Amino acid sequence: MDAAKIYRETLGNLAVAISNHKLPNGRASLRAFCQAYGFNRPHLCQQLKGTATKELSVGVYLRLVAALGMCSPPVNSPEVSGMSLRHYLKIDSTIVNRTILNLYSES
Repeated sequence: MDAAKIYRETLGNLAVAISNHKLPNGRASLRAFCQAYGFNRPHLCQQLKGTATKELSVGVYLRLVAALGMCSPPVNSPEVSGMSLRHYLKIDSTIVNRTILNLYSES
């Protein structure tokens, strides 16, 4: 599958997950999510619509999914924070991970 298509579909799925995410006070909306977790709502709206001037970074994506409870809070390094999620998706991580594990098991 094409990285650009996965990126667009991921943004759509992320928008739905955020809209459906219930906060402890029972609210479920993009506005409530942004207020609760400290995201800039206008910027996040542009990101999710695909109209932002910059693409969503891996760092922001990880912060979003951590707020949704899908992973533990990420460590925001400059490498992660600055890389576009769409560009990250172009990397064949299966090959990278498999070869790292193979090298590790050989040593």
